[in-house]
Amino acid sequence: MTDVVITLRKIAADCIKSVRSVVPPEGEEEAVELIVSIWNALAAQTAHSLKVGKSMSLMPLGVLFSNSSSTQEPQLAVSELFIMQYGIAMRPGEQGTPGPSTKPAYGEIATAVHVADKAIIPNVVTAVIHRFGEMCSQCPRVRVEFSPLGEFRCDQQRLEFVPSGKREPMAPQSTEPGRTVRSLLQRRRKPEPVSNFGAADNKAPAQLGWDTSQHEESHAVSQELLPPGRSVVQPSSIVAGMVGKRLESEGPHFALSPRNNVASTMSVPGKSTMESKVIAGTQFVRSQPAKAIDFPPLLDEFSRTLAAPYGEELHHGSSSGRIASHLSPMAAMLVWSNEAKCLKWRSKPPKKNDGKGPQPEFAPAEVLERAFENLQVPPGSPLDLELKEAKVSRRTFYGGLLRYQYYVADGIRDCEVAPINPEWVENVGFLVEAERLFKDLSGETAEEIIEEETAEMKAGYLAASKKAIADYIFKDPSSRERALVPIVPVPLPDWGTVPFEGIEGTVGGPPDEWRDGIEENRDAVVRTLTVCNQSSLRLLHLWHGTGYGDMLLVDLPPASSALVDIDHFSERQKSCCMEVFTKFKSQWFEEVCAILREENLHLRSPTESRFFRGILALLSVQTRQLVSQSVEAFTEFFQRFSNSKLLTPEAVTQLKDTDERQDAFLVVKLVPKGEEVRLKDSAEKVVERTLRVFREFVCCLNDIPSPEARMAAAHGSNGGKENKCLWGTSLDEQYVQQAEKLIERTVQFNMANAAEAVRLYDEYTFLITEEDRIREFIQDSNKSIQDYVDRFNELKAVDLKIRQKLPGEIRLQMVCIDCWELNETLRSKAADCLKILLDSIVVVNFERNERLCKSFDNIVNALKKTPTSAGELVDLEQQLETFRSTTLKELLEEFQDLRSWQQMLFDCEHLLTPKDFKAISDTAAWVHQIDAVMAKRENGLRSERDTIENKFKKDRTDFEEDLSSYLQLVHKFKEAGNLKQMEDYLEHILALKENLERAKFEAEKYREKEVMLGWDASEFEKLTEAVEKLQPYDDLWELVYKFSNEEKKWMRGPLFSIEPEAVDQQANAMAKRAMKLQALFDSTNLPTPAGVAKKIKKDLDAFKQHLPLIHALCNPGLRQRHWDDISEVVGFAMERDHAFTLSRVIDMDVGKHMSELQEISDSASREYGLETTLESITEQWQPVNFEVKPWKDTETYIVAATTVDEMQSLMDDHIIKTQTMKGSPYAKAFMEKITAMESWLLLTQEIM
Repeated sequence: MTDVVITLRKIAADCIKSVRSVVPPEGEEEAVELIVSIWNALAAQTAHSLKVGKSMSLMPLGVLFSNSSSTQEPQLAVSELFIMQYGIAMRPGEQGTPGPSTKPAYGEIATAVHVADKAIIPNVVTAVIHRFGEMCSQCPRVRVEFSPLGEFRCDQQRLEFVPSGKREPMAPQSTEPGRTVRSLLQRRRKPEPVSNFGAADNKAPAQLGWDTSQHEESHAVSQELLPPGRSVVQPSSIVAGMVGKRLESEGPHFALSPRNNVASTMSVPGKSTMESKVIAGTQFVRSQPAKAIDFPPLLDEFSRTLAAPYGEELHHGSSSGRIASHLSPMAAMLVWSNEAKCLKWRSKPPKKNDGKGPQPEFAPAEVLERAFENLQVPPGSPLDLELKEAKVSRRTFYGGLLRYQYYVADGIRDCEVAPINPEWVENVGFLVEAERLFKDLSGETAEEIIEEETAEMKAGYLAASKKAIADYIFKDPSSRERALVPIVPVPLPDWGTVPFEGIEGTVGGPPDEWRDGIEENRDAVVRTLTVCNQSSLRLLHLWHGTGYGDMLLVDLPPASSALVDIDHFSERQKSCCMEVFTKFKSQWFEEVCAILREENLHLRSPTESRFFRGILALLSVQTRQLVSQSVEAFTEFFQRFSNSKLLTPEAVTQLKDTDERQDAFLVVKLVPKGEEVRLKDSAEKVVERTLRVFREFVCCLNDIPSPEARMAAAHGSNGGKENKCLWGTSLDEQYVQQAEKLIERTVQFNMANAAEAVRLYDEYTFLITEEDRIREFIQDSNKSIQDYVDRFNELKAVDLKIRQKLPGEIRLQMVCIDCWELNETLRSKAADCLKILLDSIVVVNFERNERLCKSFDNIVNALKKTPTSAGELVDLEQQLETFRSTTLKELLEEFQDLRSWQQMLFDCEHLLTPKDFKAISDTAAWVHQIDAVMAKRENGLRSERDTIENKFKKDRTDFEEDLSSYLQLVHKFKEAGNLKQMEDYLEHILALKENLERAKFEAEKYREKEVMLGWDASEFEKLTEAVEKLQPYDDLWELVYKFSNEEKKWMRGPLFSIEPEAVDQQANAMAKRAMKLQALFDSTNLPTPAGVAKKIKKDLDAFKQHLPLIHALCNPGLRQRHWDDISEVVGFAMERDHAFTLSRVIDMDVGKHMSELQEISDSASREYGLETTLESITEQWQPVNFEVKPWKDTETYIVAATTVDEMQSLMDDHIIKTQTMKGSPYAKAFMEKITAMESWLLLTQEIM
């Protein structure tokens, strides 16, 4: 896929669905040609727009515009949403900023490509752009022709627009649609505006009379939405204006300050001569435009009509034809006809946006959160209920307000507002009779005040005019939808719906009946105003002339001053604040009181109370001004550190000595805490201390008493006035909160950046707890020398790296990180770990040397022992051999390993003590002498072996003689055949077996000794022969003994205690064994034992003839009815009586009735089986529980599922068994029980 280039036709083939309404499904090629034609027509229209100086919006891609160079090459400003959506990036290069952009004329494009429905055109353009974005994110090379301007390229997800002059020539494409569009555009082209800017175009705003200080203090949130240099007003003023009296009724939920922070103000001198110059100079100055992709323009900058709304010519006609079209819905339906020279009804209303296509966001969520952090709509408030009723989300509400405030403050350029009429300015001065108000002031002072008020009035006029223009434009729903301003705060009423009320609306001034009252009120103002008096002037001079007005409540360190920690900084500010407060409360206040005591006009006069109220206001303004300028100084101090392009700690460490460092005033140490490295002064602490300083100096002047109370107390007429104080500054005031948030945000992100310095120590923090790991490491006895060397080298390398790479301090913006102490701590930790590591080797080596010496000593002592037996001799010989072959080698290897560890200590330059040297010396002495010691002991063991071998030979000869005597005793049993001496034979056999078993044990011991001495083990054939020949005699006489005992039990014991099956098995087993012994003895020609076996076999055969009688009479199934039948057969009464024996029954000749007895016994067995089955059925039902459970709340019960399953399985099996038993011919005796059981089972089954 790397070689495939995605072109326009490939993208068009993927967008066929966008033209399905005009091209049938089978016409795929026709659809592709139509999409390509629409794209080429759009390119031709864009080329024409750029030629006349207009930018073209190609949303959602971005804006095409011409740069400011002489070549006028087109440039592309890509939408941030497009980049984020498809994960691509702009190719690096010089990027300009687009001006206000226009949308494509979709109707003209539709005409050019002969499409009746112009709604298809935006769908096609949007589909092509989205598919282009998808291809850019998926394919390495994408090329989309945009002739004649150039080509859109995307290589490896990096997007750029290549103008035609900078790319390779390519085959010309069809431009027929473009020529058609160009011809259409030529008919509506307007004359290009004549550039008349002159030198004024290159002047900065400050040179043209603009006050830029407010722009520098613009809210950080607005800067995220605007290009550099732009600003917006704070949301508070907009929210306050929107909700109006509603917010006043909601109490403290909306903590809006009365202070109105306007983003930019105009500083215009009051003289009319200066006024015309300023207006002329600023008329053609254009402020930096906002990004068109974020804030579409409201006004048509290329229109010759001042403040003409943007982009309405398609459905309103010319600029003059659309004047007042927004005043009411009825006015929007009227259009000016150039042919008829009159107003006509529009043929159809302007088409509304159907909401299709990508919808841009109002603003990023985090921007809205910061902008409205202190202006949240309280849940349950009337405004919250109104929003819910209107189904407007808070995100839409806040986003609309933020965009509305931009348009009111910066969306309309100053040159779009008509200059204020100089006559209005002069008339205002005439109406308020300014000369009468300032009669007590000097001419120069009065002139300065008038000029300041005039400038303020003109700035208010400019702001009000911009808001009026924006409100007028936003009365049009399509304009609100285009600008993403769904809600307009305090919208203008439709023209004619609300009657106008006010003095200014009356022709010729106020009505006659009002004039007397107005004149009286003016006189009352002059009489009651006491601000402009001699004491006020002296107080102003005291404030401004003696330095009080220049004082600050903070002592801020200048740039390049010595660094301080947060504790010292906060104490320094607290001390300064206390010093200024003390000076004001004593010195300044006394001077104020001294000036007021010299007041002759108002003191002790009817105007005294009003005079003191004015003085109170003046002094309060001064003290509040001191707080305000301290807040401003404190804010400006921290604004030194508000640059968002921070150098990270990593970047600072890479700076050269000649590189400039960032400005800082605060020093923070890095210290180890637990297992981490942290800032000694955390970000939370620094923020808390800084804000505490800020809040303390803001409120420190709130307790200064009023002069009226002091002077009244001096005259003894308190009247409760001693409790009066000057007006203080509240922490809830808007500018205070804004400054606090700016300071908090600045400190937070600088401290967050400082906290990143901790990451420089990520590879070193392990040293804090490395000692534990080293101790765990040295506990592992499997670690090799190389492991220790590697660990030693790692610690040494870390120590060297700390000295070479970690700086002593890291100077960041606002904060300087002190690393000296931490670096020394880490190096100390590394040194401690090295010492522990090497000391552990020394200790282990010492212990191993001692163990090695003890091993040599123990082995020598063990081999010195004199053997007393062959086992001990062999053990000593084996120990000696093992020592020579294995142990000595291991000990020498251990010694060599010890030498290696010792050498490792020498290489690591670790000092050893004399004790350590002695241990290795003793070990070396043993290694040197061990061979001689072992050779001497080997010679001694040879002589001791000869002595032990001679003694062993004599003992073995005696044992073989004993075996011969045992074999002779076995041969004597050949003649043993007297059954009466059975017990003697058995006793002799038992004694002989014990002797042979003992001989086996001794023979095994002799064999072991022979093996130990290195001889061949003896077989001891006579022992084996005696054991084998004794076994048949043992079996024979054991059989004779067993049959003798069992025959007595069977014949003379109680008959009915005999178990027929067991007797049958035993008799058959003994007969079989007797037959085998007879055959064995016959084969070995031993007639006497063979005759004994034959006699036993004969007796057993005779006994087996009585087994049927035993089976018939000893049947466990015989019941009394059966015994009655047996008694009838034999002719006398028989029953289970212990007096009956088998021999007695045989003597009574019962066996002659064997066939009848066998029949009765078989019948009893079958009946016994039925009886057993019936009892088993009964026993199986005993543990079954009939369990029931309550059914819900019905107070009834149901059978548990487990009970049903268990009973059902038993019933199915038992019913079959009972029915089978009932049909048996032997069930007569149990028929009643069987029938009862069957009935019960069937009844139970029916119930279940």
